[in-house]
Amino acid sequence: MTTNRSSEELAMRDAIDAWGRTRWPDARVVHELVTGACRIDMAFVSPDHLVGVEIKSSRDTLDRLKAQEEAFTACIPELWIALAPKWQGESNEAGHHTGVVIVADGRVDHTIRFRAGSGHDYAFERKPDLNRALTVPMLDLLWRNELHAIAARAGAWKPKGTPARPVLIGAIARALTGDQIVAEVCRELRARDAFWRSDPPIVLPGYTAADMPGRLDLYQKPTQRAAGALLL
Repeated sequence: MTTNRSSEELAMRDAIDAWGRTRWPDARVVHELVTGACRIDMAFVSPDHLVGVEIKSSRDTLDRLKAQEEAFTACIPELWIALAPKWQGESNEAGHHTGVVIVADGRVDHTIRFRAGSGHDYAFERKPDLNRALTVPMLDLLWRNELHAIAARAGAWKPKGTPARPVLIGAIARALTGDQIVAEVCRELRARDAFWRSDPPIVLPGYTAADMPGRLDLYQKPTQRAAGALLL
């Protein structure tokens, strides 16, 4: 899985890993979380909060950043973009609600510095806006079996049969509060054992995705099943 990743990107992942563990010490760290038609590089999954980090090394481009941000912010409450120093002058390509950090030499810097064409030097910070209103859309991050496990624990659906994802999402949305939905999504992501690279799964007592009927695998909409449809 590392064949298409540069040594620079892998070093940036390690730096972000250390930075994130300091900011969110109770989080499980996972790599390559699928979000609809995109896949975010890293996520920090706390018991009641989800943070995503997209990495742009010097070998990347920013052409797809806006489309990626739209997909990420639709289901992730806190989003950061980690840029190689090459992109400091292009940091405004990131959305206004997205946090930006610069990663170089194993360090994560919150201050963005660059010299404009006019010769002026700029230095500023870009902190993210936390979308605390984002609750039900986070359910789109989950597999059908994970949704089924949540519905079963909430008493909103029996732990049998293979109900469709929209049915389960509707049942969960009506049975749980927003805070409960966020916590349940985080619980499932902390327990999922199917990431390229991650901390060990954290499985709590009660119904789990593995207990639910049907195949336990990644759900993607029919138009997104081909690997090439992912905006990596």
